[in-house]
Amino acid sequence: MTITGYYNFICMVSPEFGNLRKQIKDAVAFLKDNNNSKQLSILAKYPGVEGLDLDFGVNRKDCDKFPVKWYNFPPDLLRLAGNLGIGLEITFYPC
Repeated sequence: MTITGYYNFICMVSPEFGNLRKQIKDAVAFLKDNNNSKQLSILAKYPGVEGLDLDFGVNRKDCDKFPVKWYNFPPDLLRLAGNLGIGLEITFYPC
């Protein structure tokens, strides 16, 4: 997994694009590894940065069969991200 900064969010780049469960597992591992890291705090306070978000990419291939779909985040991810002041977002890519 590679972490790259774009404007004011952290993009979770994973070879598992579209596999939300794997991306969440990778994000939890990343946040646990960096929970005490000052780098995320420095990044959050960098001039011009309004906030940090973890972005998960989801490729919807079943829009015609299931027009509505929901996803949830496990409490572990929510707690780790929240403690670091990091928001969560999902980017849906077209069918």
